[in-house]
Amino acid sequence: HESIAAGLQSVLPCTVYQEEVPGRFELPYFLISVSSLKTAAGINGRRKQNAEIDVTYVPEESADKVAASWNVGQELSRKFRADGFQIKNRSLKTTDQNLHFTFDVQYREYLDPEAAKMQTLTQNMNMKEE
Repeated sequence: HESIAAGLQSVLPCTVYQEEVPGRFELPYFLISVSSLKTAAGINGRRKQNAEIDVTYVPEESADKVAASWNVGQELSRKFRADGFQIKNRSLKTTDQNLHFTFDVQYREYLDPEAAKMQTLTQNMNMKEE
């Protein structure tokens, strides 16, 4: 989330919340939510992750909040970058006068190879010989 938040603030410096908005908040703000996450297992502890991100932009109170939202949306579609992520499928829509900027990010995750090693099992079988 940190890289995405930094990318949003480079386009429009305002407060960025992650997953939920607190009771006291400042307008305007961005809200970052993960809509879905798909994981594909790889070899040697590698995992390919594909996350669908929904960024909601809530503008300041004004006469035309939709126009304000679309202006920010145009800037996001042109300038938004997140270091370390490959961004695909950008899309914009407004709902209840707020902008929803959705996109997919792809990244690879490397798990600790020590945790994935097989363990030795010792079995004691008491067999009676006749």
